[in-house]
Amino acid sequence: MSSAYNRIRSEDPAHEALEALRRRGGLARTGDLAREGIRASTLTALWREGRLIRIKAGLYQLPDSLAEEHAALLQAALAVPDGVICLISALDYYGLTDANPEAVFIAILMGGWAPKVIEPPVRFVRFRSRLFDMEICREEIGGRSVRIYSPEKTLCDCLRLPEIVGLDITLAALRRYLGSPEANRSRLMEVAQACRVERRLRPYVEAMDG
Repeated sequence: MSSAYNRIRSEDPAHEALEALRRRGGLARTGDLAREGIRASTLTALWREGRLIRIKAGLYQLPDSLAEEHAALLQAALAVPDGVICLISALDYYGLTDANPEAVFIAILMGGWAPKVIEPPVRFVRFRSRLFDMEICREEIGGRSVRIYSPEKTLCDCLRLPEIVGLDITLAALRRYLGSPEANRSRLMEVAQACRVERRLRPYVEAMDG
């Protein structure tokens, strides 16, 4: 390949933008790319051509960059960095449900700002500060850290919010959790007490253990 051809490609703004995204793992913010000389107008043009995915204003992704099983969780976490993956989406991550949520469930602080997310579909659930800050874990997806509630907190939240999750999904997830080698019944009951659902949860646990 000639040096002239390489020079032309290196001077192509679209090519440079795509290469910059690849260097950043396929996901990047407009501000980070601007520091490499990539213009926002170039990213917008690539998005309109279908060569980029716009997760939200100022956050772009290469279409083939996330083959991860939980790619949507990573997209949502990057779009809502102050949120926490919760409820059915957290159950799905931990392998505690066969339900296939049509949106990523994200907890945000009561009264907090809910950003407009373009991709993937997101459903916001508002938690009071006492419950919002409890049992947040950091899991790695696609080489990046994602905030997600612990399995025990997730089960308690699902029990707290039957109008969102459904009792059938919650009980099926609880049964699967209790049957797993990672189950920690004492920890589950501690979290249930902190979430004030211990009296509701205990009869189900005792019945399933019996």
